[in-house]
Formats: sequence, C-alpha cells, structure tokens
Amino acid sequence: MNRTLLIFIMIASAMIIMVIGNRSPDQDASYTPWDINVLDNGNTRVFGITLNKTLLQDANQILSSFPVNQFKIDPATQKRYLVAHYNALNFNGLIADIDLEYKLTPDELNEIIKLAEQDATLKLPEKNEMKLLGTVIKAIYYRPSIDYNIDMLLKYFGQPESDERKDDKIEYWNYPSLGLKIILNHEGQDEFCYTPTVITPAPDKK
Repeated sequence: MNRTLLIFIMIASAMIIMVIGNRSPDQDASYTPWDINVLDNGNTRVFGITLNKTLLQDANQILSSFPVNQFKIDPATQKRYLVAHYNALNFNGLIADIDLEYKLTPDELNEIIKLAEQDATLKLPEKNEMKLLGTVIKAIYYRPSIDYNIDMLLKYFGQPESDERKDDKIEYWNYPSLGLKIILNHEGQDEFCYTPTVITPAPDKK
C-alpha cells in the first residue's frame, strides 16, 4: 500500500469519525460488555467489532475515536504484544479504556518492535502507524472505570464456566463458550478479555 493511499485512508477515516461525532445521542449504537455474539466460525463480535475480521480503520469508525499504539507484556509468556489503546470511551454511560490487539505474525511483531526501539519513547514511524490501519483485530481488552459488583456480573454473564483464584487480589472468571475471561482485581482495575472461541470439531461419522 503506497503512502498516498494510506494518507487518503487516514483523511477519510477522520471525516467519517467527525460525522459520527456530530450525531445525536439517540443515533449512536449502545454497545455494552455483555452484548457478545459468537459467530458460526467461532469468532466473537463485541462493541461492534468482529475479531479476526474487523480492521483497525473500521474499529476507529465504530468507536468514533483514534487510538495510541502501545506495547503490552503478556504476564503468562512475558512477551510483548501491540495494541491500539483508546482512553475513557463512553458506552451508553459506561466509561472504560479499551485495548485492541493487532493480529500480527511473530516476524511482523518483531519487525515492529525493532522499529519502535529506535525511538526512546517506542513510537513507531508515521508510515508504519498508517500501515496498521489495515491490520485485523484479534482480541479486545475492556477495563471499566468502576468495579461492576458481583451481582451485576452474574446477572449479565451468568455463572462462570470455571473460575480460579491467583491470589488474594486476582480472580479469573472463565466463559470459554463466549470467548471471554473476566479478571477480577480486588485492589485495582478489572479487565474483560475477549478472544475467538475454540470450536471443537465434530467427531467423524463412521
């Protein structure tokens, strides 16, 4: 994709977001963290974003906002991954930060990390930032500004299919059929992690 086309996409996205931003509140889609649609192929649609399909440029239009690219550390593997970070989004009165994880191959991610490390602030060159607009989203991380109480979570999500407690501070509620893990942090910010579900192949008919 050449630079002229990338600049055109940036301008077009900005114009669409301006139009969306000028709509009246009753025209805005009311997305909530419990409105989860699992598709036949196992992909999850939440906040208007379909994992493994929606591009970042489309997510910007859906969320009516521009993100900042950030590197995060996976606590399980201690490996970096790249997200588009949106700060203090308003979902029908529910305020939350959202991270959209890019779907990148290991080689693509390593190349981006090398480019970012050339800058003291880990900022990517502009042309690479624009290239990410055409990248697919693989996961969503939703962090509400307030704690949702247990009764509220049970009301909207039901009982977790499994749960585990890491320590006195952290508890995991797992909903694999929804592609959802809720990380309850009793001393900090909770996090809702949305990923594609795992489809179990049907047994072979004999």
